[in-house]
Amino acid sequence: MSGRKLCFSIGCALSLCFLCDHLPRADLGFLGKALLSSAVPAAAVYLASAMPDKILTIVPYTLLGVLLFLACARGLWLFADEDKSYLGHLLPGALQWVLRLL
Repeated sequence: MSGRKLCFSIGCALSLCFLCDHLPRADLGFLGKALLSSAVPAAAVYLASAMPDKILTIVPYTLLGVLLFLACARGLWLFADEDKSYLGHLLPGALQWVLRLL
């Protein structure tokens, strides 16, 4: 196993342990949806990283990851109205259209 894969595996295991220890009353359905909507873009970007890794590929990988995450979040109804309202206060005015898509 390469160093990158080992680091990724350890990070995943530690984050799951943290979730189980510090969020015992967490909604497991929500955590499953959040994990899935994060894993899909991560896997796509990981698979796309087999292509040449030049500095110019950072922007397409980032856009690919963001678009896949937003698509999964919308498809799984990940964000409640409260979440959208909170994000509306954090996002700059030029990015408010993203909330209408969710």
